[in-house]
Amino acid sequence: MSSDKDYDWVCARAVDVPEKALAWVQPKLVDLLGLPVSQMFPEFTAKFPHTANAMEQHWPTPKLYGSNFMDDIQATIGMVRSDANLFFKCTLAVQDVTGSYFDSDVRMLPPQWVELYRWFYSFHITTSARWLLGWDNTPTSYSNRKAVPAFCQFRNLAGKVGKNWAAKNNFDEKKFKAWMWTDAGDALWLDEARCDHQVYHMRNNSFDDIVLLQNAEAVLDNYLAHIVAGGNPKDFDFRAPINKLVKA
Repeated sequence: MSSDKDYDWVCARAVDVPEKALAWVQPKLVDLLGLPVSQMFPEFTAKFPHTANAMEQHWPTPKLYGSNFMDDIQATIGMVRSDANLFFKCTLAVQDVTGSYFDSDVRMLPPQWVELYRWFYSFHITTSARWLLGWDNTPTSYSNRKAVPAFCQFRNLAGKVGKNWAAKNNFDEKKFKAWMWTDAGDALWLDEARCDHQVYHMRNNSFDDIVLLQNAEAVLDNYLAHIVAGGNPKDFDFRAPINKLVKA
């Protein structure tokens, strides 16, 4: 739980942003402070409409939250409530969000997922007053995605099991990476060697239960909307028919 008092500065409008923070946050995001998610992140909203709608229904308008850290600062876009916080891990002002360099960086992602990594490196929900470096239940930050060996270590799985599965199914264990994992034992994987935009779903943290996920882009939107609205990961079935997932 937290409140605005837990931060050194909270900015609801561009004019409130400290000058030293401008080097850290994308100028577009600064200019759009005070607007709802659908207007602040229109590209994300177009690709994840159910998720963006859930954010606007269940969370306050985004603000810029910052803390002074020695000679540096930490800043992120967040939606803070008394019971939980939703933080976007923002890309820095100097980072490309369009163009060939950006495109090469996200070439392994399904087209829809790119909008989770343009203006921010995904988002997470936490009861902590601070944004986290790593998290469960929503897609990971770009730098924290995990290849098979790292995932096995992270989940306390036998490394040999993951290695054997990758070899048997003709995947490079260092290029087949988990981009999301949940408290319920689900994980979503991408093959970064082939960059074929296919998404694989693991159930129960088991390499014996991995399947190619159908309608992966729509499924992720519905799952994230479920989580943003307060749902529990264990109550979501990634393999259910898509018509049962879409919210009215």
